[in-house]
Amino acid sequence: MDRMNTHGGRRRLACLPLAALPFSALLFATPPCGAAASESLLHTNEHAEIQMYSYPAGSSNGAGSVRDRAPTFGAFSGVDSETGQSVFFPGSGADPSRRGSFIVASDTSADVPAGLAPARYQVESLRVTATLLGNLIYEPLGYVLPYDNTLDDHLALTTGGGDDPGRPIEMYGIGLQGDFETISFAAAADEAALQLGDARWRQYREGEAGYDPELPAGEQAIAPYPYFAVDALGRDAENSVAGGYSATEPSGETEQFTPAPMAIGKLYDDEGAEFEPGDYMRSGDVFVFEPNLSDPGVLDYVRGALSEGWLGFSFSSLHEAAGHDNEGAVPYPDFYLDDLDVGDNPDGAAPTIELVVSILDPLPGDYDGDGQVTTSDYDRWVEQFGTTGPEADGNGNGLVDAADFTVWRDHYTPASQAIAVPEPSGAQVLLIALATGAFCGWQHWLVSGRRR
Repeated sequence: MDRMNTHGGRRRLACLPLAALPFSALLFATPPCGAAASESLLHTNEHAEIQMYSYPAGSSNGAGSVRDRAPTFGAFSGVDSETGQSVFFPGSGADPSRRGSFIVASDTSADVPAGLAPARYQVESLRVTATLLGNLIYEPLGYVLPYDNTLDDHLALTTGGGDDPGRPIEMYGIGLQGDFETISFAAAADEAALQLGDARWRQYREGEAGYDPELPAGEQAIAPYPYFAVDALGRDAENSVAGGYSATEPSGETEQFTPAPMAIGKLYDDEGAEFEPGDYMRSGDVFVFEPNLSDPGVLDYVRGALSEGWLGFSFSSLHEAAGHDNEGAVPYPDFYLDDLDVGDNPDGAAPTIELVVSILDPLPGDYDGDGQVTTSDYDRWVEQFGTTGPEADGNGNGLVDAADFTVWRDHYTPASQAIAVPEPSGAQVLLIALATGAFCGWQHWLVSGRRR
């Protein structure tokens, strides 16, 4: 922002005794400067580094291997004899209600710089696709899979209410717990990073809560899943339909709830028209997932992942799987996966991720990197005053000083923040007064010296 006044000279810092003023009087009601953005960066990945199918019995199909297909379905415990409605299985950490699912994750670091404050990623567009393989859709037997483009309420799912024609394909984020702290694409094994082929379930280890010293290692109970579907509100969605274990609830348990997916898969014909609800789906149909980037939860998830150098999603549906009825012929979706050039689908119709993002310049005064100038940035300035920073060095001169307080003050916008203006402690007032006095003395000497 241009700090030149209408007379062509640079605006002077008023050297008033700060300790004699209320702190709010130090703030100018100046609007924040709009952060400039880089040119748009494109990340496309038609062969995502991680594509893994998850199912309790087979985990991720064995460590180090990923099969070429991934059906999605829910877990059912049978049929209610009175209502005739299929009953969803209350999930646990070892066997969730979203029993058949898959994840896709891509290394974005080569195209989008990692390690920046999440708020600096301006996500312009995001499109993810997944293609139906469809060989588990029993059309020759008269069984078909209808298209559904809306989220099913958990009450409708569990009570049989509503007239919904089918089940949607839902896209979530990837939540991590237990062993995993991030996602990695490095060849070397890292126990703290989810990598290709890492099993979704493992047994309790010695020393962990849940470990039974009376049992041999091979007979220990299964520990909760380390990665899971997380919705736009940050909730573990694995057992939302029927309740049960939750990785995100402090109690470790959740009641039934309707989750908030990152996106619902949509199908379009060759002319770009969306399928009608109830239309039959076929092998080769491409599901398109376009998250609502105006949703704060979606945006926070994408930005946080990009800051770590990756972007990934979990896909699931609540279809009834074959074998859950007497004839074993209930249709459910089956998607192409492609990894390691193995199986029946080498370099086939794998899931894709297409991302367009630009990088915002740092916002002046945003010393904590959260994308806004608030009192927490003032606190960071106080913490780093007199040091080299670097976070609170707003003018880039290599020292956190009174000039950096001015940068923060000039960009702080209390009208846009639902927070109180900070009132410094006595020590902080003295620190600011001394710093500003020294700064004003320097300015007076510099200006007076130039006028001689």
